[in-house]
Amino acid sequence: MARRLETTERRRQSLFDAQLELAQTLARLEEQAKTLGAAGPATRAQAAEEVSDLARTDAARLAEEAAVLQLLKTTIDIAQAEASRRYLAPITERVAPYIRRLLPTASLAFGEDLRPSRLIRGGVEEAADDLSKGTQEQIAVLTRLAFADLLLARGKPASLVLDGAWCLRTTTGSRR
Repeated sequence: MARRLETTERRRQSLFDAQLELAQTLARLEEQAKTLGAAGPATRAQAAEEVSDLARTDAARLAEEAAVLQLLKTTIDIAQAEASRRYLAPITERVAPYIRRLLPTASLAFGEDLRPSRLIRGGVEEAADDLSKGTQEQIAVLTRLAFADLLLARGKPASLVLDGAWCLRTTTGSRR
């Protein structure tokens, strides 16, 4: 009898624990149903439509901003090229005779950084950095002469500075 009572008591406790667990599960499911009820398909669809409208508005605003920035960049590039051309035209004209003395069929083009950027010989363009060091040095000296001439023609005092590396070369190209 004691054994039967003990078995019955364990069974009752087990059923009680199961009932408690089911009650907790039911409470959790009811809370979840309440939460999902407020966010049903219609509510979620409306929220998605609002997000979509905002995204379209932002995309249109960003596209307009990109167009304005592209126009600004183009305008600045044109203005910069024109200013560079206006500034470099006199020096390009001054250096031309010197370049023709050294290389009769050549002309020199300057970059926006005001340095010689290309040498055009016989219709073929060569990047200044690709020229031999000797040719680069000769062009540098001729460009300095042209700048000095331009300054003197405008009544400005001009000093011509040649760097030490060029001045110290011997006829064999080695340094003294």
